[in-house]
Amino acid sequence: MYAAFKRWLFLKALAELKKKKSSGRKNQNNPMSNIYILYEYSAGEDETAIQKMISLLQKQGKKVSTLSFISTLDKNAEQQDNKYILKDIGVNQIPNNPAVQEFISSPSDVLIVVCHHFFDHLRYITFAHDALLKIGIHFPKGESYFDLLIDISPELSYQKMIDSVFLSLQTLSKT
Repeated sequence: MYAAFKRWLFLKALAELKKKKSSGRKNQNNPMSNIYILYEYSAGEDETAIQKMISLLQKQGKKVSTLSFISTLDKNAEQQDNKYILKDIGVNQIPNNPAVQEFISSPSDVLIVVCHHFFDHLRYITFAHDALLKIGIHFPKGESYFDLLIDISPELSYQKMIDSVFLSLQTLSKT
């Protein structure tokens, strides 16, 4: 019963957000210069893969901003700048954190979502963000949130997910 109520609150907040969203998006001269990455923090190889992706994009002259969801705190997670944690998520699954609000309100060209679990709070941030292109791994009902779905299993490592994202972007840029 409680889970159904939480889900109803989330869907209600999403519907209200949908009403508020502007229908027109602004085109820019350099359509892939400002990239935002939303990811589920995972220490070890996954975090290394994210940092490599950020470094690679910055070397290509892209402005990269990140936001991470941290479900378990460890010493490395505490050093993350833009993050939110479980206690920042309300009953309605809407994260209430200044880093989240800044991430959502900042305009970007591309939003890349890299996660093993597409929780409701990640869905909310993805939906609320006004990126020109939203890229994510295939999850049930993901087409409602993303413009480009990468058909790869969420159980795979972040490195494989990131490689698939770059391969898809490379294929798109050639067409």
